[in-house]
Amino acid sequence: MKKAAYRLFSHVTFGETRSNMKMHYRQLDKAARQAIALDNIHKSETVGISNMFLHQKMSDIVNKLSDMNAELNTRLNLLQDRIAQAESKLANTVIATTAMSMDKSFIDVRCDFLKTYPRATGFLADVQYCNLHILKFLKKLTDENGLSFWLHAGTLIGALRHQGFVPWDDDVDVGMMRADFDALVNIVASRDDCRIYRYYNDITCSVSYQFKMNDIPVFIDIAVFDWTVAPKQEDRTNFLEKFRNARRSLVGDFRQKLKSPAVENIGYNHCGPYSPLIQKKVDALIQKYANAVQARQDHGDAIYLGMENYPFPYPVMAVDQMFPLQNILFEGCSFQAPVNAELYLSGYGDIWACPADIGKTPHLYAFEPFRKEIKQFIGKEKIND
Repeated sequence: MKKAAYRLFSHVTFGETRSNMKMHYRQLDKAARQAIALDNIHKSETVGISNMFLHQKMSDIVNKLSDMNAELNTRLNLLQDRIAQAESKLANTVIATTAMSMDKSFIDVRCDFLKTYPRATGFLADVQYCNLHILKFLKKLTDENGLSFWLHAGTLIGALRHQGFVPWDDDVDVGMMRADFDALVNIVASRDDCRIYRYYNDITCSVSYQFKMNDIPVFIDIAVFDWTVAPKQEDRTNFLEKFRNARRSLVGDFRQKLKSPAVENIGYNHCGPYSPLIQKKVDALIQKYANAVQARQDHGDAIYLGMENYPFPYPVMAVDQMFPLQNILFEGCSFQAPVNAELYLSGYGDIWACPADIGKTPHLYAFEPFRKEIKQFIGKEKIND
């Protein structure tokens, strides 16, 4: 069904765009031939003018091709969204029909469907193999230094629902308390086999911390959490409202006062580094609103997702809802998770429902340029095993 849909979309929707691209390639070839002919006929000053014309013509065509490529990518993403939504609806229909025919509850059949969903294959399976490798490396590094992290976001959902990766997921997420994260940053700074990058999102004014190994082109997203004093549920609810108001004001100032400065393009949508000057301004703005909510504390009786992180509705968790961290299996290995993992993930809604993005890989495009390196790494690892 996917291949047929892609073929239909390709011929119908992209037909005119591809035709235009071919036309511009022909124009480029024609312009090049004209320049060669002029080079053989005219004098040096005339050739100079012709070359300027050719360069301008080439630049115009390259810009047009770049715009067309962006348009193709946008349309392809829309198509992938529609296919994922169609698959989700189809899955729910199949689950309902199966439940009726087997005299089982819809919830039970839905859980069985997700638990037995086919595992990743092809290049996505290769990326997941590398992701597991770097996750085990991080665990070894933190264990050796008395630090802790827990599975976070889609990685935690995968552990609960699939005992491993969500079959269509292509990255790894973990959470850390700020003191442990700061200690990890210092440890990594003295090593030559791994590093931590600080990237910014130029839409949400947020920071992404990516842990990477030098010999493998994948990464772990690290979400950083802070302590607060909120002993009662009412206190936690009030704090969360205050935090969200501050976060909205932060984005407002980012857009109005800093004019939403664009990040450097490193291949991720709206995510990348800033120049030192812009980074200093953005960091100061984030810190201003972090302080407005509450100065960061070394300890407290509740935790929350720090101000600089991508704004997702994680709850403010009481200490006994979060700690002590519990062991959980992920791809046959033992990692850690919050005590009340279901509450921790409540912002996702029902994690056992068939998601609207079922089957869609959100970041796989970012790994495509490193397909060769990933294959080579896996080959070396399997030889060593």
